[in-house]
Amino acid sequence: MLPTTRALLTASAVSRAATLVHPRTLSTTATQFRKVNRNNDLDLFRTLPNVVQPMPITPPASSTIAARRDLDDGSVFLARIPLDRPDPTTTPQLTEADLPPLLHPPRQGKKHVTEAQKEEMRRLRNEDPVQWTSQRLAEKFDCNPVFVASIAPAPRSHIQNLCNKAEEAWEKKGWKRRLIAVNRIKRRALW
Repeated sequence: MLPTTRALLTASAVSRAATLVHPRTLSTTATQFRKVNRNNDLDLFRTLPNVVQPMPITPPASSTIAARRDLDDGSVFLARIPLDRPDPTTTPQLTEADLPPLLHPPRQGKKHVTEAQKEEMRRLRNEDPVQWTSQRLAEKFDCNPVFVASIAPAPRSHIQNLCNKAEEAWEKKGWKRRLIAVNRIKRRALW
């Protein structure tokens, strides 16, 4: 015959189960949990108090209440901060004199490049593309280098010379440097 559940519980298990109470209940017996240290000595691990106090309905007299309001449903709203203070989420109106000075001067808008300046860019770029790069022309006319490259592209002969120089530099590299460069290109393609 199978033993019942009640028979399986030992005396210590029953007493331990009896001490597990809800925190809002008024009383409980003292429960001690013991822990064994390395020397096989019992240490008192945790002790519950004999009486668990219920949750207070009203705040204690020692707490500071700055405001008390009766609500429509009959409940009371107690605030620890004064309710007549200005809202901290709103910012006060500041004048320019109240603010610290600017770190950087305000950026001026880029001036538009005229047709005469565009023709000047094309002429300089075609005359000497080595000296008048897109970066240098952009600095001179105060515009973007990409804009200069679209308005005044480099002559085909200059592009061919740059490709030939790059090819010569590639041929001068040893097999190890070429392998490193090819692997770098492959890794960059995987980004």
